Amino acid sequence: PECGKLAGTYLGVILAHATLGIPFVIITVTATLIGFDQSLNRASASLGANPRTTFFRITMPLILPGVISGALFAFVTSVTPGPNNMMLLASGVNFGLRRSVPHMLGVSLGFMLLVLAVGLGLGQLFQRWPLLHALLAWGGATYLLYLAWKIARSVAPSDSGAVPGKPFTFVQAAAFQWVNPKAWIMAITAIGTYIPQ
Repeated sequence: PECGKLAGTYLGVILAHATLGIPFVIITVTATLIGFDQSLNRASASLGANPRTTFFRITMPLILPGVISGALFAFVTSVTPGPNNMMLLASGVNFGLRRSVPHMLGVSLGFMLLVLAVGLGLGQLFQRWPLLHALLAWGGATYLLYLAWKIARSVAPSDSGAVPGKPFTFVQAAAFQWVNPKAWIMAITAIGTYIPQ
């Protein structure tokens, strides 16, 4: 289907959730592969198994728990309500899919960068200085209240179909991840759970 024809379709919903869940699947599968013993593949090959047989009989059964875990974690985190879900829903309804694509891509990249930063040690700053975590929580809560106020004061589209305002830009959506409490909780949980220390 065309890009403009994805709104309101199952394919559109699947693509949106896949975009939000990609970082979690990458984290869990990578963590599983780090612990995978490559000598098992070499042993299988030395016994005459072809690469396809080795993958399906040796590799896949051993990494399947990590793949399933990543898929479940990604599904749960992408379908539970949060600021990104609500803002993308409102943007899609008010401005259409085509004008909301930069917002969606900004959420994805901003969140991936947040997960990367937490994985590289940003989360340790919160452990060392709990005041930073409290400031982030209060800043995020304040911003969410601001968004709720804006939504409550928003006006319905006129009969002409004109909607006041404009959708988030790519940069605005990416920057929003750094004050999004759900994004921080998900990033810290994913890194803490799936990345070996």
